[in-house]
Amino acid sequence: MPGKSFDQNENALYIVKDGELTELKPPQDGHGTDEVIWKDGRAIDVIRSTRIRLNSSKKITK
Repeated sequence: MPGKSFDQNENALYIVKDGELTELKPPQDGHGTDEVIWKDGRAIDVIRSTRIRLNSSKKITK
């Protein structure tokens, strides 16, 4: 991948598809899961879900 680079000091997930680099930054709240969907040996989608901790006094609002 000539000309492509990333910051090795930054926490992130990187996916290379057809020579293109895609960066997935951590969830804003710091908790969650990223699931990569593969088809024919190529990453095609990412499903991101967020975890909500219930041991605090904060109320969950929409």
